[in-house]
Amino acid sequence: MTEADRPRREVGLALVGVIFFMSGFPALIYQLVWQRSLFTIYGINVESVTVIVTAFMLGLGLGSLVGGVISRRERLPLLLVFGAIEFGIALFGALSIGLFHRVGEITLHFSPLATAAVTLGLVVLPTMLMGATLPILTAYLVGRSGNVGRSVGFLYFVNTLGSSAACFVCAVVLMRVAGIQGSVTFAASINALVGIGAILLWLRTRHSAARIGSAPGEGGATEPAAMQSARIAFPAALLVAAAAGFISLSYEIVWFRTFSFASATSPIAFAAILGAYLAGIAFGSLGARRYCGPLDAEGAAHAKALAVFVLLANSVGFLMIPAIAFFASHGLGYVFWSLGLIAIHAGLLGATFPLISHYAIPPDADAGRRLSYVYFANIVGSASGSLVTGFVLLDVLEIRQITVLLTLLGLALGVVLLFGASESRQRLAASVAGVGVLAAVVVASSGVLFHDFYARLLFKGEYGTIGLTEIVENKHGVITVAEDGRVFGGGGYDGNLAPLDLAQSRPFLVSALHPHPAKVLMIGLATGTWAQIVAHHPDL
Repeated sequence: MTEADRPRREVGLALVGVIFFMSGFPALIYQLVWQRSLFTIYGINVESVTVIVTAFMLGLGLGSLVGGVISRRERLPLLLVFGAIEFGIALFGALSIGLFHRVGEITLHFSPLATAAVTLGLVVLPTMLMGATLPILTAYLVGRSGNVGRSVGFLYFVNTLGSSAACFVCAVVLMRVAGIQGSVTFAASINALVGIGAILLWLRTRHSAARIGSAPGEGGATEPAAMQSARIAFPAALLVAAAAGFISLSYEIVWFRTFSFASATSPIAFAAILGAYLAGIAFGSLGARRYCGPLDAEGAAHAKALAVFVLLANSVGFLMIPAIAFFASHGLGYVFWSLGLIAIHAGLLGATFPLISHYAIPPDADAGRRLSYVYFANIVGSASGSLVTGFVLLDVLEIRQITVLLTLLGLALGVVLLFGASESRQRLAASVAGVGVLAAVVVASSGVLFHDFYARLLFKGEYGTIGLTEIVENKHGVITVAEDGRVFGGGGYDGNLAPLDLAQSRPFLVSALHPHPAKVLMIGLATGTWAQIVAHHPDL
């Protein structure tokens, strides 16, 4: 590329960034709005969040494989294909709410397993279209830059930043102003505009140089043998990507449980957590680009960077809940600290994806297809983490034990990466010993650090004047009983076990509101006190 071509290339890169940022914006509007709509089918709990997140993950992963195959077609106009995909997403989005309502009526009496299968099926097709876009645009950029890591890091940054912005805009403004149907119509309109923008960019750049590998002498130069040998073995890269995804999404389920409890099951809890999580991934991907330069022949530097990011991420992950509980109980709030720590943790783990891609994928014509495999492995790991943690671990372990388990898994992954990073046996032994000491500290200190954290999150500044006598937690939620007999479900007041105060018991208002009530609809049984009063009403 000549100096005269550089301004044109930079303008083209900026336009691709704007297009992919806008593409990420409606993607998260769909997820949040479809989630709200699908809640009417599956209910509002960790299980429903788990199913919906898993459905999105599965669709994105399958779509990435399809996009990888498409990106390998040498003469295919990738920007034009990207534009067509955006139009397809817009069409489904515009029709989605009516479709969901109809399916909700059909599945009203389905079993939980059948309902979960239907939920997965509803969102797999549109998310497949969304997932296909990353390998397609990666192949497009790699063909012009010759650098996989920086291309992936840039695309991941702008796309997830757009998705993060959409989380907050949708939760705070859009849903209130436009409602469910208006929100998806708005999102579909953005997809259509992105499609038009992609087509216009293709018309502007269709006469530029061909992609790398399309013909001898075109695109970038072939890598030296030393750089090729320094790359991470591709199967190992897939395993690392899957493990990082498993740990990352498992933590997200834990963060949702924690933040939801502290906010008394606020309806914007999921959107806030997802927004912070995606913002962290975005800036982590951007920061990772500085480590995506030429590879050293020994391959030590890139493995060391991966190991450091993983070890730091899991250290932050372990300390997050105790830190949030501390800030909440000392009157310092929990929202800012929760979202900030989630963003830091996600950023450290999110940096691993572009780094793995850079160190495992040569910048040739096959970069898009190989990237789709790495992305699919990351998605499979993420979906597995969401399912295993949301449906199994939360049912058999306390949240403290889950956090310790995830931290130890992350430290183990860091040790595996250290084997490729150390330049000598002495340094390797010292590094592994250091991680071993850190793991021992995690296990030994968890009891003290996590002590009374539910009480701290629940009572916040009043902690110390009242405590909890009972805590029951499983995959369905957390029930706590305070010393004064108050019962809290998911952090929200849910009844009282203290002696009944007839003057304050609202179920007795039934007789005052209707002289001869025959039927009463109850939503939620709480402690069961109100249900007993209503059930023993002589006219019911």
